[in-house]
Amino acid sequence: IPHGPLHSVPFAALMGSDGSPVVREGGPILTQAPSATILVRHCWTAYGSADADVSCTAVGYNGLPGEPFYLRHAETEAQLVATITGGTALTGPAAKKSDLRQVATRSRWLHFACHAQFIGDEPLGSFLLIGAEDQLSAREIMAEWQLRSDVVVLSACETGVAKVLAGDESLGLARAFLHAGARAALVSLWSVMDRPTCLLMHRFYKEMGRQTF
Repeated sequence: IPHGPLHSVPFAALMGSDGSPVVREGGPILTQAPSATILVRHCWTAYGSADADVSCTAVGYNGLPGEPFYLRHAETEAQLVATITGGTALTGPAAKKSDLRQVATRSRWLHFACHAQFIGDEPLGSFLLIGAEDQLSAREIMAEWQLRSDVVVLSACETGVAKVLAGDESLGLARAFLHAGARAALVSLWSVMDRPTCLLMHRFYKEMGRQTF
């Protein structure tokens, strides 16, 4: 459980003195959570897949051509993930938030491939753009969502960035999904490129599928 300046340390990306990743196959296992309460109530619980009857819901939205955050491969990524997991893909500009909230409750895995925006002055206003003028904010997730997901994958820029407030409270998108009940969140600390991310996610789910789906 990070405290103070340790919130800024990317533990999962640290390298050992020999140049190899600290977190690696056969090496130590890292469990990290924004608070002890979330770790005990959600990350270490055992309900997850036993209560979820949808293997995966994958959301993808490229944006509109000409927009500064237009993506070319986000919707393709969501469709690939749905195919690999035997789940469902929700793509395109149509509004998805109301329907997604219902199906997310029943999804073992949740995947988002879209534009994300972290708002430093208002971290709970940070959002995922899941459709044209359809923003899903951290505040909405914390207040309204209840999840049984084993993993939520936020395949977008800086989805793991958070702001530490008084009382050592770390707020952002990752905190919101964990607070809503997800057992784990896969997030990014930096800006990520569209096509390489799509390829990485394809490989990630292929590898996970050998023992999970």
